[in-house]
Amino acid sequence: MANHNKSRQASNPVQNAATNLKNSEQTAAQNRSSTTRPSNGGNSATRKLTPRQEAARKRAQKRRRTQLLITGAVVLVVAAALIVLGISLTQPVNFNNIPATITTDAVPFQLGPSDAKVTVEEYGDYQCPFCAQFHKQDQPQLISDYITSNKSVRFIFKPFPFIDQNKGNRESHTTVEAAYCAVDQKRFWDYDNALYDNQKPENSGFWTSDHLKALAKALQLDTSAFNSCLDSNKYKNQASDDATAAQNRGVTGTPTFFVNNKLVNYTDYNSLKTAIDAALAAAK
Repeated sequence: MANHNKSRQASNPVQNAATNLKNSEQTAAQNRSSTTRPSNGGNSATRKLTPRQEAARKRAQKRRRTQLLITGAVVLVVAAALIVLGISLTQPVNFNNIPATITTDAVPFQLGPSDAKVTVEEYGDYQCPFCAQFHKQDQPQLISDYITSNKSVRFIFKPFPFIDQNKGNRESHTTVEAAYCAVDQKRFWDYDNALYDNQKPENSGFWTSDHLKALAKALQLDTSAFNSCLDSNKYKNQASDDATAAQNRGVTGTPTFFVNNKLVNYTDYNSLKTAIDAALAAAK
């Protein structure tokens, strides 16, 4: 049986050629290995690098290490940013002074009768700290003295979004757009009050679209309609038109007041009250 196998192998020239080629490759590999492995004496037969080549090799290694460090740092920064973003998106926003009851507007932007003898107009920006101060301190007194007491006075709020001019964000404008979206649901005054009650430092980036939507939800507005209104930029041009109208009237800052179309030198509530009382006296 052994002789038969040998004669079959010898009679196959293709297989013999393959075997010879394999043996040649193994021999060549052994020869190459012997030229690169250290000898028994421990001395390497590999050609040593010149000082210039060695320096280039070290520079390349240093560049690779630097690139790895930079890449690792970028990955860490991106990961941290994503974590912070994830927290900000999932963390609920805590708003101040959200009313327990819902107030429906009789007329948007207006308190008091439309046929009042005296009209008080305020130009305000929802980022303006002095506007927030008026809103918290003086406006309730004005409403008590003249609106709920039926003194034939109406109060009108006119948006003047200007604080975000030449800034990277548009908080003054987007808060006005959101207020108009609340007007669509006859909830302007609730939203107006909440914007001032939750005011943050100017151009701080707090009034994002998500936060404006969260405020609408906290106020129990129809969030589907509100979100659609805000996302569609329905009132973007209106907010810009309001700013232009204020500038065309000569308004340069907020809050600015007019009483029966006369500019008031507003310093405190008493200065505004004096102008209103004078207008009421002239209207008799």
